[in-house]
Amino acid sequence: MQKDSKRGRNKQVNLRLFPEELEQIQDDSQLCGMSVNSYIRLVLLDAPIPRQARRRPAVEVKSLSKLLSHLGKLGSNMNQIARRVNSYMAFDTKQLEHQLEVLRTLQRDVMDALKKV
Repeated sequence: MQKDSKRGRNKQVNLRLFPEELEQIQDDSQLCGMSVNSYIRLVLLDAPIPRQARRRPAVEVKSLSKLLSHLGKLGSNMNQIARRVNSYMAFDTKQLEHQLEVLRTLQRDVMDALKKV
C-alpha cells in the first residue's frame, strides 16, 4: 500500500464476491500477467495497462519457458547417449537421430510461440 500512496492511490473500495467470481478474476488476471488490482482497474476503468503490470509473465509464457528448458535438457541427454553409442559400439542410430530431430522441431515451435506472446 505504501507504493500506491506515493503515487496518489490512497482510496480503497471493498467488493463482495462469490468464491467462483473471485476465482474467475484471479484466473483472468493471471492469464494477462497482471496483478488482481491492476486487472480490475483495467476492466472497470478501461485504463491503460500499467507499466508494472507486465512484470509478471503470463501463465503460458511460464509454462512454455519451463517446457523449453526441459526439452533442452532432454536433447542434451539424447545427444550424449548418441555420442557414446557411436564411439563404443556399432549401433544403428537412425531412430535416435530421428528423435533428436523431433525434439529440435518441438524446441523451434516453442520458441516461435514464445515470440508471439
